[in-house]
Amino acid sequence: MSMIQRWRAVKFAAKEAAQQLSEVPAIAALLAALAALNTRLQPLRDAWAQFKLWEEALVEDYNSFIAEETRRQWAWSKRYSKELAWWSRVPPFMGFFLTTLLYQAFMPVSLAVTVLLPLYYSWVLWDAWWASPIFLATLVTAPMKWVPWADKCLLWPGLI
Repeated sequence: MSMIQRWRAVKFAAKEAAQQLSEVPAIAALLAALAALNTRLQPLRDAWAQFKLWEEALVEDYNSFIAEETRRQWAWSKRYSKELAWWSRVPPFMGFFLTTLLYQAFMPVSLAVTVLLPLYYSWVLWDAWWASPIFLATLVTAPMKWVPWADKCLLWPGLI
């Protein structure tokens, strides 16, 4: 016998054994109960299949949303990265600027204390000292501090 004939013989023998087994009363009753249970559970299986279809559609929508959102974030970071870098430098700049304004408000009119010391810190802390917040705050306060009628001194009032 060839291999195909052997396979057909095994299938036929299995069908015959199943037919003989189903004719046994206990097995026949069990199969009838399973068939009845199957028909009773069919609406539940249909509802489960509908739920799985809904879930697959939801997952597909979510995946497309995530892909689109990732694409948008990448495009935003690519387009606005320079602007974001600029805006991230604003709070420290404003902090130094306001601190220097407060410092200038409470210092007397003295060349060393109100001009040379802030210029030194500006030169040490920034590469472009002329664009630093300390230098700009010194420039902003200079017209209000160095008026012609103010008492001026070199180091501190009363010393020199």
